[in-house]
Amino acid sequence: MTDIQQLRSNETELRHLLEMSEKGSLEQSLRLLGLYVAAYKQIHGELNHQLLAARLNQQEMDNETLQLFSNGLQEAISMLTMIETSRPSTQTGKPAQLLN
Repeated sequence: MTDIQQLRSNETELRHLLEMSEKGSLEQSLRLLGLYVAAYKQIHGELNHQLLAARLNQQEMDNETLQLFSNGLQEAISMLTMIETSRPSTQTGKPAQLLN
């Protein structure tokens, strides 16, 4: 799978998870991802916002940028899947089953 195909696949998977997730799961995922960013900043210093903005505004993305975005989406997918599958469903009281 090419980098752009992987990015599109990750975007589709994340979109599906977002549609299926409860608000509480989304909130918890954001808290944990925020914690990851804070831990990174504590160890490595402030993120270079100008560099990130420049990457976002590129007309065409290079492979490194595609991989960065794909990895970021995969982190979000992993975090949300972990939260969703560990939370009891409000309807059944059992942990949610998002992925077959």
